[in-house]
This record gives sequence, structure tokens and C-alpha cells, in this order.
Amino acid sequence: MYGREQATSSEIEQFMLMWIEAPEERSQTLIGPARSFRAAGVSLRQEPDGRQIATFRRGAWTHGGAKSDCRLLWTEMRTIVRFEDPATGDSISCGPFDMVGVVDGTMHVDREHSRPLARLDEDAGAWRMCEDETVWPVALLLPAPHIAFPVEHWMKRFGANGRAATGAPPADGGPAAPYNPDMAAGAGSG
Repeated sequence: MYGREQATSSEIEQFMLMWIEAPEERSQTLIGPARSFRAAGVSLRQEPDGRQIATFRRGAWTHGGAKSDCRLLWTEMRTIVRFEDPATGDSISCGPFDMVGVVDGTMHVDREHSRPLARLDEDAGAWRMCEDETVWPVALLLPAPHIAFPVEHWMKRFGANGRAATGAPPADGGPAAPYNPDMAAGAGSG
């Protein structure tokens, strides 16, 4: 289509952004784009270059440009949190979540900060899961993959011409028909 090969999901690189807020200064700093953010011990780094973004001390994050403590860090996209233990090779993934925020030292998975996932234990330099108290030295924030449906799914749902057979939205609440520029231009009907 249009003289280009269609990229597969494994060829599409996903990036994410993170906001850091210092309420006393009424400032926000946008960090990224990054492939992921790695919180190991009391250090938050941007991946893949490993650039340090913030450190956690005495219950608050400190960011290079902020004169006061940063109280809030959050992602601006669907995020998967993967906790890792490099010593054992164990890991666990949680999510995807619409966003992940870290208020002081508690990681939340909602904007209201009512669903805590883990707390940073500053003395241990590790994340403690709220649900079962397991301890993880590393928390990796990753962009959640986009959901793609195979061509067979679209063909079954919308037929060969890209239009729903009934013209009505799908009864099962599935995705709407993809935009088809040929259909918009009046070509391909029939």
C-alpha cells in the first residue's frame, strides 16, 4: 500500500514519556522519549542510555533541575511494570495500566492514587509489593504493546471491501473498521 511495506509490530519501536513534578516550585519536567525507565535501588534511570533522572532520599525524589523535592512522577501512556531480581533472574510483570505514578515512594496504577502497587523501601533499596510483600530490587516501566488484530479478524468482521456487512457497529463491542483511504475517496466500492 502506497509503495511501502507494512511494518510488523516487532519492527515498531515504542517509546514513553515521564513527567516529574516539584509542587513547591510549581514546575513539571518532561523526560523522554525513552524505551523504558528503570528504578534500581534509589536511582531512576532512562533507558537505553542509562542517564540518571532522579534519586530517592528521605522519602522524596530529587531531580537535577529542581531546587525542592519532587513528589510525583508519572507516565503518559499505557504502562507495564516489570519487577526484577538480577541476582536470581526472577521477574514478574504487572499491567498494562493506563498510567503509572510514583507519589513520594509509593507506585500507584491510577490517577487518584488509590491503587498502590509497590512501595520503595529506601533502606533496602528495593520495591516491596503491596499485595504480597515480596521484595524486588528493580522496577522497570515499559510501554505496553499496542493491540493488533490479524487480517482474518478484519475480514470476518467487515468483509473483503472493508465495510461492515450490516453497516452497524460490531455487536460484540470490538474495534471499529480501520480507516480505508480508498473507501473515503469513493474507490473500491462495489
